[in-house]
Amino acid sequence: MQPAEIQFAQRLASHEKGIRDRAVKKLRQYISVKTQKETGGFSQEELLKIWKGLFYCMWVQDEPLLQEELANTISQLIHAVNNSDARKS
Repeated sequence: MQPAEIQFAQRLASHEKGIRDRAVKKLRQYISVKTQKETGGFSQEELLKIWKGLFYCMWVQDEPLLQEELANTISQLIHAVNNSDARKS
């Protein structure tokens, strides 16, 4: 089975908007759960995989208004991080 970060990257890069939208919502929940513990957080490698997925998610969204909405949604993911140490990573 593939790591969760790779699965997210694949879904975020999908050509179907519905799949991408669901992936962004689930990613927000995943970030929240993964950073709840005091020692929780992401490795640099995990963050890179998620970042690549978000990059392709933005890239395949070709309508300007939807791209702007997606940019706002992605920028709000930082608020899903639950501990300050993880925010600094």
